[in-house]
Amino acid sequence: MIPCIFNNMLPIYRHCYFVVLFIFLFGSLYSSKPDSSSLDVRIMQKMRDYHVPAALVSVVDRGEIEWAKAYGYENTDQQIPLDASRSLFRVASITKSFTAMAIMEMVDQGHLDLQEDIQAYLDPMDIQLESFETITLHHILSHSSGIEYSDFRISPEAMEDGLLKTLVRTSIPKQVFTPGEVYSYSNAAYAILGLLIEEVSGQRYESYMDAFVRRNFGMKHSTFYQDIPEHPLDHAVSCYKFENDRFIQLQRQFLRNPSASTLNTTAMDMARFMQCLIIGKRFNSDAALPFDISAMWEPQYRLASDKEAMGYGFFMDRIKGKKVIHHGGGIRGFISDYRIFPQDSFGIFVVQNIRYGAGNFVYELQDEWIDSLIVSNEYAPSFEPKEPIDQWKNRYDGLYQLHNINQSRFEKARRLFGLTERRVEVLDNYDIRINKAVYKPIQEHNFLVKRSDKDWQSGFVVSDEDKAIYLHQGLFGIYKRIPWYQSYRALQVLIVSGFLVLVLHLLISFFNQRHQTARSNLRLTERWSSLFLLGGFAWMIVLYAMDVGIDRGTPFSFILGLIMINIGAIIVLIQWIFLFRNWSRLAHWKNRSWHLLWSVSSMVILAIFYHLNVLGFHYY
Repeated sequence: MIPCIFNNMLPIYRHCYFVVLFIFLFGSLYSSKPDSSSLDVRIMQKMRDYHVPAALVSVVDRGEIEWAKAYGYENTDQQIPLDASRSLFRVASITKSFTAMAIMEMVDQGHLDLQEDIQAYLDPMDIQLESFETITLHHILSHSSGIEYSDFRISPEAMEDGLLKTLVRTSIPKQVFTPGEVYSYSNAAYAILGLLIEEVSGQRYESYMDAFVRRNFGMKHSTFYQDIPEHPLDHAVSCYKFENDRFIQLQRQFLRNPSASTLNTTAMDMARFMQCLIIGKRFNSDAALPFDISAMWEPQYRLASDKEAMGYGFFMDRIKGKKVIHHGGGIRGFISDYRIFPQDSFGIFVVQNIRYGAGNFVYELQDEWIDSLIVSNEYAPSFEPKEPIDQWKNRYDGLYQLHNINQSRFEKARRLFGLTERRVEVLDNYDIRINKAVYKPIQEHNFLVKRSDKDWQSGFVVSDEDKAIYLHQGLFGIYKRIPWYQSYRALQVLIVSGFLVLVLHLLISFFNQRHQTARSNLRLTERWSSLFLLGGFAWMIVLYAMDVGIDRGTPFSFILGLIMINIGAIIVLIQWIFLFRNWSRLAHWKNRSWHLLWSVSSMVILAIFYHLNVLGFHYY
């Protein structure tokens, strides 16, 4: 960590300081004993603290590769040592930056147009998007296409031939926003970019991209092919979870969307990648990169804060007052992130082969390095509201629900458990409270909170009627304002009340056998539908609680619960027929009231199931 006194030194002394710093920190860069330096020791100590079995660290400073090292083993059990030049870690969504650059090269070559309707380049059989406006490459590259996030479920049989075509043709989800209306991160939209690469190049996405990164960045060991049993990759690093004081190896996740998530790379290859972007030239060449990286690093869509923005395949932020270009990735067993500071010609990349329980390792290590090498230029915005407090409350106060999740698949059921809502309250001093955190206004519609010495911003998209429509929190939190009756508490009250009626009915029907023949069909349909609805819903809750992974197609365990719910729904419809036919025979008002209450309760439950997308056969 640089002493504070150095932050105020003149530029001429700063350069002298860096010489001394790198002699000290990086003197053993290519030493045969990588843990001989104090920095190696520090990295390995942090790995022990966070239970990280293996990691890669790459650093570029002033356009030169200063650090490219691997720590740990390719396989912990077999003690296979890592190689910084050959060991392959999965970096998940960092893949999107490379897909975007390949698209921009095709734009530069005249094969594609950023403002053209994407359907102009694809077979009409491949994609049929209904939207209020045209979807363009500009929308997809800047994550403003309106296509929902998506978690593809497709059989692995489609993996070898036409995976992207199959995804786009059968699995592109619906649009939840008008294109260009709001930033909304979308994995699904990047599948369309992958298919465009295949259509323009005439090659399989993975083959084209392997050649693309080799000729431009010298990434000769990286690959976009997946490590799967059918085609294992040499030097593929295993992934783990830490449980009961030991590492447990996990099965590598099968990824259905190659153009969004399948890059496998090394420490040296990522160092070369950052170096090429910083100097703007191809690896070992004076030739410029075949795409306009400066345009990709310009804000194409600003988030609802002044600090964060989206370029073409790259995120933009400010750290210590300076512009930073970055992208991260996370899948089962891997977390990765790179950050590039164009002003300082500095870049750092870190990846680890464990996800849960060690998530801060990547970011804390990056922060320490950045604090050591980037001179502080803190941004301290100030803003004095001049509007009446009542106007602010009318504008911002309300309930906001996460909207950048799958709307057409059963992940929407998370809403029932309150995991997707934010309550916004304007305080009397113009601060706002979002759940329990208090944010101060820093710009119009933008607010800031301090957490662990980090600036976190939230911002609102406001309509022409001066009412907040969306709340932005970070890169993935897009919350839409909703009325109270759409809240998870309202849904919880309704569904719990409905299930109580079903449970009570089951108890009565089993313990009270003195029922009339005219009511036997009603009792039978009500009993069985109650069992299927309760059983299916309970089964789904158990699966959610167990965090059952969905890697290769929708597991039968999920399908079983959904089928049970749908069978219960069919029996409910049959019950209504029996109720109508036997209404006149139910002479006593208590009998009529009881059966009518059950019928209404079951329909309320079905309506909620339909709203949460667990009713019907569209969930997989």
